[in-house]
Amino acid sequence: MTWFNGLARSFGQSSGFEKDKESVPLLEKFLGELYIGARLATPEARRTIEESLLELTIHGGHTSNGLLITQNGYFITAFHCVDKSSDLNIDVSNGDGRYYPVERVCHAWPRMDLALVKARVYGEEEPVHLPVYEGRVEQMAESSVCSLSRWNRQIHTSMGVVDTTPVFISCISEDHIHVNPQESFGLTFNSTIRGDSGGVVVTSHGRVMGTIFSSDLKTRSHAIRFNFAIGLVNEYVQLLKGVVAYR
Repeated sequence: MTWFNGLARSFGQSSGFEKDKESVPLLEKFLGELYIGARLATPEARRTIEESLLELTIHGGHTSNGLLITQNGYFITAFHCVDKSSDLNIDVSNGDGRYYPVERVCHAWPRMDLALVKARVYGEEEPVHLPVYEGRVEQMAESSVCSLSRWNRQIHTSMGVVDTTPVFISCISEDHIHVNPQESFGLTFNSTIRGDSGGVVVTSHGRVMGTIFSSDLKTRSHAIRFNFAIGLVNEYVQLLKGVVAYR
C-alpha cells in the first residue's frame, strides 16, 4: 500500500465513501474509455460536452458550473464552487429543467482547485465519453478556443485565445488555491463573467483543454489543465481500492 499525503483532501471513511466503492468499476470504465471520446468528430464532440455541462445553483440562483463524467451524477468542478457544499443546498441542472441535489464532495485537490463531486442524478451507470485534448498546452499558444458555461439552463460561449504565459496563484492557507505554472494556463477572452468557474475550455476541434477556476480581469481567465482532473479521478479510484491511503 502507498501512503499519500500530498495535495489531496480526504473526506473520511464516510457512508458516501463506502457507497463510492460500489462505483469503482464505473469510474474505471470512464478512465478506460477515454479513447472513445478521442475518436469523436468535432460536431459530436461539441454536442457531448454541451450535454454534459452542468449549472450549479443555490435556491435557483446560478453559482458556477461542472462537467459530468458519468451519466449518474459524478462530475468535475472547481473546488471553491463546492467547498461549502455541506452548509449549502447546491443543486445541479443540465438544461432539461430538472434540478438534482449535490450529495457529496468525493475527492479534491484544494490547492489546484479541483473536485470530484457526486450529485443525485437518476441516469444510467455509464461513463460519459468526453473528448479530451491530449496534446501539450504550449502547442495551442495563441490558438482560438472557447469557454463553455451554463447559465439559466442555456449554454454561454465566450471566444478567446490561449495565453501560455505562466500562471502562479498562491495563498497562505493550504486549503486554498496554490497553482504552479505546470498545472495551469491563461486565457484571454472577449469577456469573462464571474460565475464561469467550473466551466470548460474547448478547442476548435471540440476537445476539453481545462477547467476554469478564476478570472482576474474582464478579459482574463485561468484554467487547470484537464488531464489533472483525469488524475484526480484516477487517484480516487486507487484510494477506494485501498491501493493508496492517507497518513
